[in-house]
Amino acid sequence: MRRGKQKFIIMESIKKFYIILFFVTCLSFSQNNEYFNLIDQAEIAIVNSDFKEANSLYQKAFNTNTEPFVLDIMNYLKCNCLLSDKIQKNAIITLLQKGLSIKVLKKDVVLKKCIKKNDVEFKDVEPIYDSLYRKQIQQLGYDDQFYRIKKGSYVKYRKEIDSIDYNNINTFLKLVEEKGFPTESKVGVENRVGWQEWIIVVLHYQQQRSIDKSKPDITQVIKKAVDENKLRPYIYAYLAEIQNDSIYRKYYHSPLVMIEKGEYRIFKSTLDKVNTIDEEREKIGMSSLKNQLVKFFFTQSKQNKYDFNFGYVNTYSMDLTKQSKELKEHFRGKSVKVNNKNYDFIGK
Repeated sequence: MRRGKQKFIIMESIKKFYIILFFVTCLSFSQNNEYFNLIDQAEIAIVNSDFKEANSLYQKAFNTNTEPFVLDIMNYLKCNCLLSDKIQKNAIITLLQKGLSIKVLKKDVVLKKCIKKNDVEFKDVEPIYDSLYRKQIQQLGYDDQFYRIKKGSYVKYRKEIDSIDYNNINTFLKLVEEKGFPTESKVGVENRVGWQEWIIVVLHYQQQRSIDKSKPDITQVIKKAVDENKLRPYIYAYLAEIQNDSIYRKYYHSPLVMIEKGEYRIFKSTLDKVNTIDEEREKIGMSSLKNQLVKFFFTQSKQNKYDFNFGYVNTYSMDLTKQSKELKEHFRGKSVKVNNKNYDFIGK
């Protein structure tokens, strides 16, 4: 299929999504913020070792969302086990129905003790996801990586990779239009934090769009999923901002970069700028910049047993002296080590 025709197909799909997006009600925004605000509070309670409060907050959050996310259910189960040593069978069944293996749960440092002590067996749990839709989404991920993991990767197979990326994004948009957004209930998950293969497909499309702005903007397709509680906002913020478009550069999905292992440089700015960023983050259900860093550094401890909601952080060292003037300005100031709790965003 020629590139011009592919672009037309993408544009037609996007037009339909914009029409649907117009009719999203204020109620969906309210529920979205309430759910993620409660989840944020629960995660901070875990940081403070207040598992009883965290457990209560998770239950309140689940009451606002009929389809809570795997990552949140996992943390809820861990809090429950630490409090009572009793296993929540229904919660585990939900995880299994979404594609997690019982082996994954039994390997978890907290859950394995609880499951063993309760002598619970989970057999013949039927998945709630659409098996065909799941395979179609997984195939997109497989195709995306087929040439990228070969020796030479993009340098050698650029033509093949570009062709697959175009086909993948078209297929993804068609599937969403025909079957709905690939939620955890619709297509299941690949691991305990809720990874799904469509993410890598959209990621690579957005990276291409950061270079070529003539490519159609599909961001609102992902945004609609967040507004309807079908996707965690941190995934959306990352996918939106990575295309390097000023209209989306407002969430600061990762307010820090790694300078070297265990040492980070935190985003610095004025109080007004930080407050504006926090306001934008709150609109889509993200935690404040400070809470995000508190949770991130907590998870870097060797004793950590949790996976939290926060933005993507580069796991490779970044030499800021070789970066753009804008990036140097954003991450000015002294470096912060993992065990340092100075999370101040204001100042030099």
